[in-house]
Amino acid sequence: MEEPQNGTISEQQNGTVDTIARTKQDHSQQQQPPTIPHITANLIPLSNILKFYAQESYKQLTTAIENLSTNVNEESDVKRKKYFLDIIVSLRQDLLKVYTLIKWASVSQDVSKFIDLLNWFRLQDFQFDHLMHQLAGLSGFGGAKLPNFDIETALEVFYKKRPILPSHNYLEQPKISPRKVLEVLKDLNLALMTKFALIEVPQQFQFEIKDGRAYIDVPKEFQVCITMANDDLSTETPFYMIDFKFLFGIDSNDTLVTFGDNDLVVTRLPTQSYDRLEKVANRALSVSGLQGLYQLLHKYSIFFKLYLVYKQVRSLLNTLKWKNSLQIKYTMGSSLIVVNYWSSHFLNSNWKSFVEIGIDRKFNLTYRWFRNGRYESEETVKKVVQNRENMDDDEQDDEMKEDTDSLFKESTDTVQNEDDLESTGVHIESVISSFMISHSASIMNIIFKLLRSKSTRHVEMINSHRMLFSISPKKTAVLAINPLTGLFYFVNPTPVQNRLLKRINSPPPSFVKQQQQQRQQAVTEKDFADGVVVILQQLMLETFTKEVNNYLSTTEWIHNGIIKLNDGEVANLLKSIDKANTRDQITVQFFRRKHWPSTWFLIVMVNGLTSTTAWWVARIKSVDANWVVSYLQNLVYNPDLDYQFFKNLGKSTFKKIINHVILDELHANGVEYDHVLADDAQKSGNDDEAREVNSEFSDLGLTKSGSNELESGQVTVIYKSIIKLRNTNLIPIENSSSHFYLQVELINKDSTNEMNLNLYGKLKNVSVKNSPELARFNLKIDHEKENLEIATSVDLNSVINETQHHHQKQGFLDPIFDNLNKLNSLLQVLDQLKHHNVEILDNSMDSMVIKVNDVVDRLLIQLPANPKDAIHISTLETKSWEIELIIHFLNKYLQSTKSTSIIGVLRYLDEFDPIYRGVKQVQKVLAGEDTGTNASSGDGLKLSNGLNKIYFDAIFKNLNQIQFMFNLSSTIANSRKIQKDKILISLSFKKNKFNQSSDSTSNGHHNLIKVSLKNNLNSKNVKFKQLFELIFKSISEMERNERDEIINLQQDHLLIKLNYDFLISCNVIEEMMRRITKCFITYLTEESK
Repeated sequence: MEEPQNGTISEQQNGTVDTIARTKQDHSQQQQPPTIPHITANLIPLSNILKFYAQESYKQLTTAIENLSTNVNEESDVKRKKYFLDIIVSLRQDLLKVYTLIKWASVSQDVSKFIDLLNWFRLQDFQFDHLMHQLAGLSGFGGAKLPNFDIETALEVFYKKRPILPSHNYLEQPKISPRKVLEVLKDLNLALMTKFALIEVPQQFQFEIKDGRAYIDVPKEFQVCITMANDDLSTETPFYMIDFKFLFGIDSNDTLVTFGDNDLVVTRLPTQSYDRLEKVANRALSVSGLQGLYQLLHKYSIFFKLYLVYKQVRSLLNTLKWKNSLQIKYTMGSSLIVVNYWSSHFLNSNWKSFVEIGIDRKFNLTYRWFRNGRYESEETVKKVVQNRENMDDDEQDDEMKEDTDSLFKESTDTVQNEDDLESTGVHIESVISSFMISHSASIMNIIFKLLRSKSTRHVEMINSHRMLFSISPKKTAVLAINPLTGLFYFVNPTPVQNRLLKRINSPPPSFVKQQQQQRQQAVTEKDFADGVVVILQQLMLETFTKEVNNYLSTTEWIHNGIIKLNDGEVANLLKSIDKANTRDQITVQFFRRKHWPSTWFLIVMVNGLTSTTAWWVARIKSVDANWVVSYLQNLVYNPDLDYQFFKNLGKSTFKKIINHVILDELHANGVEYDHVLADDAQKSGNDDEAREVNSEFSDLGLTKSGSNELESGQVTVIYKSIIKLRNTNLIPIENSSSHFYLQVELINKDSTNEMNLNLYGKLKNVSVKNSPELARFNLKIDHEKENLEIATSVDLNSVINETQHHHQKQGFLDPIFDNLNKLNSLLQVLDQLKHHNVEILDNSMDSMVIKVNDVVDRLLIQLPANPKDAIHISTLETKSWEIELIIHFLNKYLQSTKSTSIIGVLRYLDEFDPIYRGVKQVQKVLAGEDTGTNASSGDGLKLSNGLNKIYFDAIFKNLNQIQFMFNLSSTIANSRKIQKDKILISLSFKKNKFNQSSDSTSNGHHNLIKVSLKNNLNSKNVKFKQLFELIFKSISEMERNERDEIINLQQDHLLIKLNYDFLISCNVIEEMMRRITKCFITYLTEESK
């Protein structure tokens, strides 16, 4: 048998003693605390963990070794070692964790007890929570409680021997007869009449007593029925409301209609709303009587009417017409409806313009209009509503100026006439529309006044919402505003109007920036109208500008959109026309023709406000990233833009450009002019200056000059002018006259524009040969008439733009002035040569050949193609290297100094001739060709190895520094080496300031030669003391004659000793160098002995 559990007593088997013993044992067990349960779930043996980590470590090592063996050639040794090291470090970290577990297992028994204890605490906490939930669940048994004893029913049964309980029509009631009903109703009517006679009835009530109740009407508001519970006439007996309805409602046309004779529009409350109203009304009747009932129902009617108005507005939002155009603010039971119209327009965003529909203190319907940051006056609001009424009913009496929409107006008279009973309605859509129409008309009126004040064009109002204005001399536009949305639109718009319309209906940039910065600031109507007017002015400007551009593009003008003038340049344009123009609404555009120079433009200024234009011809350049007008000439201001104007525009502008280009080139070349005789002046001949120029031009005998084509009429002359030039630096006056004449002729030949330029003048006292070569330079010389003509022709259709190939640009007059400069240079050189008696062997336009001396012989002088370049000289025949080198130095000198004087070059060649002869003299002496040299000295000038002991070389550093270098070679005792030394004799020219003669001949020179031996003053040359003594002794002997008397030296034969320097004349250098060379030979000969 099982042992008893939970302290139960088992059946007796062994008698009473066993029972008593067992009971004591159970008692002792019950006194001991229960053991804490031991937790064995979710515990993993340590051996399993060690086994798992051992297997995992072996697996990782095996995988690592296999990977390392397969990647021997693919990866570097360092990378493979790092990979193996990472595996070992990872395994070491895992083994440290295992080691920690092993150490922890040594004390795991104590930790296990803590786990068991924690589990026991959690179980106890769970038991207490479960107990609390069970106790809380007892509250759900309230329905099972027995109700309290019904003491009242018990007492009723005790006294009346029966309870009064509802029978639920299970017990039949006796029927009430119609007579009884009529009797009761008559009694109630009599009681109500008496009651109403005894109490004070509100003046607004119009009542009628019948059918046992009092029908009370308040016109245009409500009808209420009240009665009494009994026939007690005491003041304490209250009335009870038994019926109620509103005497107004919304008809089929969505109009709020009140009660009238012709239509009975009433509104009854839903049952639930009526029950609530009945309770409140009965309470008001019991407390305040009929006066309280009136106050309650009057206010209730007022707010209900306002609610019906709100429903009307709300219904508009669901229509396609008003969608996204209205916003409503209304709280149920409030006395104010706020309608924000134009809600999608930025002008009214954030409720900046709205209409308030509310009730004043006298419970009348009122309108308030908030617009442009303030409330409009009552007169303005009344005027708006009256205008709506006049639009709705043109036959309405003008004297009826009060607000008939005031449905809430109280009736102060107890008796009302028939007009008061007529039905009146409120169409809220028309009310709101009237304010929107008035607002849009006001904005359009502001725009109309601003535009008319700022523009001289035609502007008129078609109606209150449409404005007709002129956008160009031949076009008009109609701007209209949509009162429903507040947005503008153009009637029959063009693409330009559609583009600018988006700007009109969009918020200004400042408003968008404020929204981005979260700074809300309202845009006033004045600012909005100003913005619209600015855009309309921009429309006028763009439309008129487009018309002008179309005219110009049709007549082959090319628009340039790159050039943008700054404010200063535009101000100069306005100043030049001297008109009352402003900077507002003007545009400046630039046009050019196909073959115009790249810097010339036609400037067109269009004024959008006055529809005027201004025209200039200008030269525009880019300076420091800014466009600058360097030349400006007015053409015409505000001409008639007809066909004839645009036809002659190209010709008139081209004349001015050509004239300025020619005059500008004259100024750039430093040429001054006296008169410019245009073709009109030539034909008229009325001007004194024109007659004078024509007379002088006739004296040249060239009045009938011109091409055969012109004479034969094959070409058309577009323009012709003559410019009288001053001969300041063109050609010397002694070879010409004081003036030249430049003829400019524009012709059209085979649809090609050409410009013929002819320069006429006098040419006399010259020896230039008139050869066919002159035709190559377009130069004609008439020796009989002493006339000069230089001609050139330019194809204007092939002119290269100055912006392209800037380094190759060439002016129109450059060929003429180049040829004239060549002629001038030729005349100047010829004049110099003639003045200094130089023999001229041959000459042409750009070169000449002259006779210099026996050494140089014939010298070619090449005139430069560019006047700014230098003269170039060369020999006709190949000369020695010394002469060629000196010619090279002379050309470098001419190139650096840009000198035009050829006489200095010829003088230098004459002075260089003795030095050249001295070089040749030294070479002859050393070669043994000199008759004064001992022939037997040749063996003494050679070393044992057969080399010469002396070598000579001339060094030309520049035109003024020449060195004679003697290289001496000698042997060193007991050595095979050769020692080399050099002796330098420096020559340089020194100006003879005492020479007063201006002419130089072959026997006289302007300069002296300085011979210097200072370069040899060093310790290495001490051994040549005997040589220097021989040199100075030989030079000193040149100062005495054969009879040992001092020679009276003249300027042509001068020798002055200055310590180690000698100042000599050019003719002495050859003899001195011969003596010095002989000294070297004598020294070396004696040394070899």
